[in-house]
Amino acid sequence: MFSATIKTRIISFQWTSTLQDGTDLYSCVGDSIKLPWDYSVQDGEVVEDIKWYFKPGNDSRRVIATVVEGNFLPLRTSFSDRIHPVLQAGLTLMFVTGQDSGEFSVSVSIVQGTSFAVYNQTALLVVAEDPLVYGAESLSARQERVAVYDNKTGQLHVQLSCGGYVIIGHPPLSVEWTFPSGEKHLTSIHINGFFIINLPNPVEGGSYTVSPVVPVTSGLVFTPKRKRTQEFIGECGRELDSNKVLFEARLSRDQSVYRDRVILDRVITNEGNAYNSSTGEFTAPFNGTYFFFMTVYNQGSTSSTIASVCDEVTCFCQVMSLSSTYYGACQAVRHLSTEDTVWLRSDRQGTLLSSFTSFSGFSVHPDIDLEV
Repeated sequence: MFSATIKTRIISFQWTSTLQDGTDLYSCVGDSIKLPWDYSVQDGEVVEDIKWYFKPGNDSRRVIATVVEGNFLPLRTSFSDRIHPVLQAGLTLMFVTGQDSGEFSVSVSIVQGTSFAVYNQTALLVVAEDPLVYGAESLSARQERVAVYDNKTGQLHVQLSCGGYVIIGHPPLSVEWTFPSGEKHLTSIHINGFFIINLPNPVEGGSYTVSPVVPVTSGLVFTPKRKRTQEFIGECGRELDSNKVLFEARLSRDQSVYRDRVILDRVITNEGNAYNSSTGEFTAPFNGTYFFFMTVYNQGSTSSTIASVCDEVTCFCQVMSLSSTYYGACQAVRHLSTEDTVWLRSDRQGTLLSSFTSFSGFSVHPDIDLEV
């Protein structure tokens, strides 16, 4: 949209710049900002006058530059030695200061025969005297260790985060994630200095890249402590492992147990070869999140824990017996490091029936190590 003062409208005049009328621009102190205003006219149309204006806050608008006999002439203001013409009606402002926040505008007067019109464009410049974003020495992207449940999808999702900074004002920021397939996803959700994205299921294997997206600006956006930087681009340090891990094991016969590890020796499936039927142990092949499921049918133990799923640290999934003959099941999600082991353990004396006792699990997702 643009405004015009018209005696007789000159229809062929058009603004051709990519900078839209009323655009908000953001800059840091000391940077340069470009106002790339441009237009097109037809033969017979004469540009009679061009003027540039600055309006600070609620103060009145004042002229800062004009064109005299085809020559650019900056007026005696604080801008006089810092503004230069660009394109046909644009300006470049050098060495931006905190006092430069305000509305910049241009007026182009066109004459065609007896027709006369004035066309205007404006832009609002916001200057941050302090860095817009503070960050640590090393900004980073990472995969969160715990999967996140999404109420909309009803599923658990791998969550990636990117940041390590504090947003202290303008501009409004967002980041763009590029998936291994090349598909791009924009997110502006940030929590405690980290932009967050939940990966859709199934998780795509490959390299993930993240980069900032900000409003039109030539100014600095991300400023780590003690060091300024002009860009912030991160890429996965390791590809997401697309190999699946899936196992299910059962007893080949009924087994009398008493506070001991249960070795389920009949393997139904063992994709990834992470389950050992000789020891009854599942060994994590990579850092990641895993799902485990256990079913037991016990005879001879009452009112106590009869079986648990355990690792080297603790037992995190138990089945309680409420009668002398009891069938139960439990499930758990657990984060494991490479070479961590998980197994099924009996907690009381009794007999586990082979037809109803099982131990199974699969990988939900591996960790993604991201470094910027």
